[in-house]
Amino acid sequence: MMLGSVVTASLGGVLMTKIKYRNIMIPTLALLVIGLGLLTTLDEGSSLWTIRIYMVMVGLGVGASFSVLSNAAMNAFEPQRRGAASSTLNFLRSLGMTMGITIFGIVQSQVFTRKMNDALAGSAAEAGVLQRVACLREWI
Repeated sequence: MMLGSVVTASLGGVLMTKIKYRNIMIPTLALLVIGLGLLTTLDEGSSLWTIRIYMVMVGLGVGASFSVLSNAAMNAFEPQRRGAASSTLNFLRSLGMTMGITIFGIVQSQVFTRKMNDALAGSAAEAGVLQRVACLREWI
C-alpha cells in the first residue's frame, strides 16, 4: 500500500502543475474504490500476491490525496490566509486520526473481551482466566 501511495503522492504533486486537481482526484478515487472493492473479496485462501496487488491499488488511490487535497483546500484562500488554512487542515487531520484510533481501540477492546468471555465460558479455569482478563482490561 505504501508503494502505491508514494508513487501517486509524487505523481499527483507533479501533475498539479499541469492539470486541475479535480482531474487528478477522479481517476485516483476510482482506483481507491476498485481496490477497496477487491479487498472485500479476499478470504483465507487468497494468495499473498493477490493481497499485495489489491493493497497497491488502494495505495495508488490514497496517495494522491496527500498532496492534491491539501493544495486544493488551500487554493480557495487568498495567499495571506493560506498559512492559517494549512495549520487548520493539519490540526483537523491529526484530531481526526486521534479520535479514529481511540474509537477503534475501544470497539476492538470490547469485541475482544466479549469473544474471550464466550470462548472461555463453561471451562473449569474460567474464573481465574476471566479474573486476569478483567485485571488486564482495568490496567489498559
